[in-house]
Amino acid sequence: MRVIVCCAVTALLAFAADFETVQGNWKLVLGIHDGKPLVGADLGTKLSIQADRFSFGEGETASSGTFKMEESARPKTVDIVYDSGPNQGKTSLGIYEVRAGNRIRLCLAAPGAARPTKFESRPGSGYAFEEWEKLK
Repeated sequence: MRVIVCCAVTALLAFAADFETVQGNWKLVLGIHDGKPLVGADLGTKLSIQADRFSFGEGETASSGTFKMEESARPKTVDIVYDSGPNQGKTSLGIYEVRAGNRIRLCLAAPGAARPTKFESRPGSGYAFEEWEKLK
């Protein structure tokens, strides 16, 4: 019984670690959408995460919503539900990785598409591969 309780507590602490790490403000430092690298104004886009809510972008591309992380999956998964922006009312499935505590790698499928299994965005895949850096 102690082993089960210990494992459950360890799992909860591990989840809290990633969830707590992603809290705060981030900027986009690398992006590849459907095989095409992002350049110019797209790089530097800001992302804000507070509890299970996120918001990013400006103007017509601004979006917000909620997310749910699953750290026990391999690779780790994230489900994003948009409540505003171009994808309002839709869900995107993705994978994520926290790197060195100050970077997040994320690969997201277009709303309604299957979850990616690798951190890549090839032409025609519809996937968005992004790397975000935490702002101090």
